[in-house]
Amino acid sequence: MLLDEEEIERRLLERREVARAFKAQRKEVENRREQDRLDRNAAKERQLQEAEELQVQPRIVESHLLACLL
Repeated sequence: MLLDEEEIERRLLERREVARAFKAQRKEVENRREQDRLDRNAAKERQLQEAEELQVQPRIVESHLLACLL
């Protein structure tokens, strides 16, 4: 089946648009994954900070109690 130049051009443009849409969707997914990774890392940092603060608090209370007893 022979295609005229117009039909060839139309199909080529259609393929280019499909490829462009795929690349845009792929980039969007990559961006969401990166943001998710950053959010998880930030949550881990907050949890570590909270854990460190919870470890320090009993020591502060203990030192205050000891100071009161002395």
